[in-house]
Amino acid sequence: MRFNLIVLLALFLLSCSKDDEGTSDPELAIFSISHTQVRAGDHVMITGQGFVDPVVTMGGASVTVLDTTFYQMLVEIPEDASDGPLIVQSGEQEARSLEVTFLYRLIEGLENNQLLEIAGYGPTTRAIGYEFRSDVDGFITEIGGMFPVNNEDDQIVRIYSTELSTVLLATYRLTAGNQIAPQATYMSISPLPIEAGKNYLISVAFDGVGVYYSLDQEKTFRNLSMLQAYRANDLNTLPSEETTSFVFVDIGFMEERSHQ
Repeated sequence: MRFNLIVLLALFLLSCSKDDEGTSDPELAIFSISHTQVRAGDHVMITGQGFVDPVVTMGGASVTVLDTTFYQMLVEIPEDASDGPLIVQSGEQEARSLEVTFLYRLIEGLENNQLLEIAGYGPTTRAIGYEFRSDVDGFITEIGGMFPVNNEDDQIVRIYSTELSTVLLATYRLTAGNQIAPQATYMSISPLPIEAGKNYLISVAFDGVGVYYSLDQEKTFRNLSMLQAYRANDLNTLPSEETTSFVFVDIGFMEERSHQ
């Protein structure tokens, strides 16, 4: 009888051991991500397995986890992120995604950090803009304009190199929809190369009402610096007269290592 009890107990323990092995959690892994180019505030869905109390970072910055299950996770990209994979840690395990490119906008970044404020609204009867410089090689990947309510007029955006002599690099036409409130409209462009340490000027021209910003000193966000505001005598010429305010015209920037 005693022998039978010992045998039954041994069989029970062996069965439990096999059950434990069969139900062990899979290793932490990332299979895919919803975006490989992101901006601050973007939401990214991470698909994989083993997401148990995950901690996520990107370029050394802490990433907010909005929602998670064992197999999927929704995160929000922080403003201080930089290029690199999304790194997920769960317990002692770590998994990395593909490389993710971080894009940022100059005016948007300055506003979010309370370094630039709207000065007011006024008529725009001449081209107006600002000179800027980057501390790193990179590319302008989008341009943005601010359109008043029910605006039907296009905005003409020009980008110049002003390092030694002034050279017109590109001209773009921004078109707005029938918005019910003033809002920024961005347009993706073919990457326009920007060299580190060189000065450039971006201007916008349209006949209407513009959103004006004050610029009485140099403003810097990440690797981009806004140097000086300029205005022209009309809508079609280079802004060359120094001024202390400019109309909203923004650039989206991608550092060169992101493009390779």
